[in-house]
Amino acid sequence: TKDNYMATLDVKIYNNDTIERLAETVLEYTGFDINSKIDIVQIANFLGLNVYEKILENTSGYIKIEDKNRNIYINSLDSNKRKRFTIAHEIGHYLLHRALIEHNCDTLYRNTNSLNRDMIEIQANRCAAALLMPRAQVQKYYTELSNATYYEKVARMAEYFNVSAQAMDVRLLSLGLSK
Repeated sequence: TKDNYMATLDVKIYNNDTIERLAETVLEYTGFDINSKIDIVQIANFLGLNVYEKILENTSGYIKIEDKNRNIYINSLDSNKRKRFTIAHEIGHYLLHRALIEHNCDTLYRNTNSLNRDMIEIQANRCAAALLMPRAQVQKYYTELSNATYYEKVARMAEYFNVSAQAMDVRLLSLGLSK
């Protein structure tokens, strides 16, 4: 029956370098100079995504197509840094997992095995990090802070990129700029 029908969509696995290059291409395409602060709402709008804030329960945000509009909803109760990362994360879903969004597959997504679901989220987080903290800019700033301790670098860079210290730490580690 129609109720028992379950569509399946393949989840494409992207390696880290592909995600990095995609984020760099998006920043270049949208006209952002990687040496300037990243306005993630402006990037979303440039890509045709609307961003709305509302109180959300048990989630920081989601992306959904409604009446042919591509809308990102973020939790208005979250901190500004959390909101920025959530918007970038949802942009990541749009860039990497558009088929799921276009088919409004939130039900399919919830029923996807946890390994694929986790990979989808990891990929969106990696894309978000690459958009908010561009690789070349992070590497340059990290080098400029050569006299600082690792924890001082994390704190100063988190402030500069307007992200949480945790997000900055993960980004540095993912780029091989570790303690």
